[in-house]
Amino acid sequence: MSRIGKKAVGIPDGVKVSVSANEVHASGPKGEKNLVLHPDVEVVEEENTLQVRLKKEGKGENRAIWGTMRARLAALLEGVNTGFTRVLELHGIGFRAAKSGEALQMSLGFSHPVMYDIPKGVDCKVERSTIITLSGNDKELVGQAAASLKALRPPDVYQNKGIRYQGERLRKKAGKSGSKG
Repeated sequence: MSRIGKKAVGIPDGVKVSVSANEVHASGPKGEKNLVLHPDVEVVEEENTLQVRLKKEGKGENRAIWGTMRARLAALLEGVNTGFTRVLELHGIGFRAAKSGEALQMSLGFSHPVMYDIPKGVDCKVERSTIITLSGNDKELVGQAAASLKALRPPDVYQNKGIRYQGERLRKKAGKSGSKG
């Protein structure tokens, strides 16, 4: 039995939710979002909470879908209420970023500047030229944008250079020790 699927999702103050047969629409201070439900799942509004239920009991895939839809519904409500933020740090000599229009121009140690188009629905701020803050109301979109930026120059375990998430700790590897003899 899904332990996540059983939990009710609380509706925050200031968020309006409407439930139809196969879709949940939420609007709040950070915008509006829709969530299309899986055919094996239904959402029932009870008092100030939303309960995700299976249409038919059984084993297998629909149990996994139950917990997944509940987690996506909770992320939807949190996104329209408070939003999501990912902070990236640039580590390396000469590594810097600047926002130019709807793109991010970065110097990452290559012979050319790297341009990254910021996806719609994601807000980008550059602080101190080495800290990039991505925010938005869609958890998947903000996380994917952060992962795409990090993939441009992943952290190097030998020199600790690259793009990493704020608070991410790297274990530095020792280089070659040379021959003894």
